[in-house]
Amino acid sequence: MVSALLRDAKASQQMIKATKELEEENDSLPFVGWLRRKWDLSAENETMERTISRMSPIQYKALIQDALAGLEMVLNHPEAHKQYHTQRTDENAFKLIRGMSENAGIYTVLRGNLGSSHSQFPDGLFRAFVIADDVAPYIVMGIISISNQII
Repeated sequence: MVSALLRDAKASQQMIKATKELEEENDSLPFVGWLRRKWDLSAENETMERTISRMSPIQYKALIQDALAGLEMVLNHPEAHKQYHTQRTDENAFKLIRGMSENAGIYTVLRGNLGSSHSQFPDGLFRAFVIADDVAPYIVMGIISISNQII
């Protein structure tokens, strides 16, 4: 299931990228990989989790503050997190962030199955994953099948 989901996501992302290239809208987005570059977290044999686990509490707090600043840079709205927390429902909060991210050029999809109810993903299979492409970044978010809530 996971392999099929990854193949489907990569194919969708590649179609978006190809379309952008055909329409000559293939400018690189400066925020893709920004945090990794800023913190020099690009070592190939090092996972982000391992790197973060070795940080001091002060470094980790600074990294989180940079990540939040980066999110505001991506969403192009300095008060995005405040707007998010004032939404009446989780659905409205998600729609707000999804709209802002799509305006920034990030494509976001929600997936709970592989196209039919017979291929429903088990809860906990994944929360989200990202294809961090600098022209067509793509986010796939999982949905809990029982309550149809975004996780």
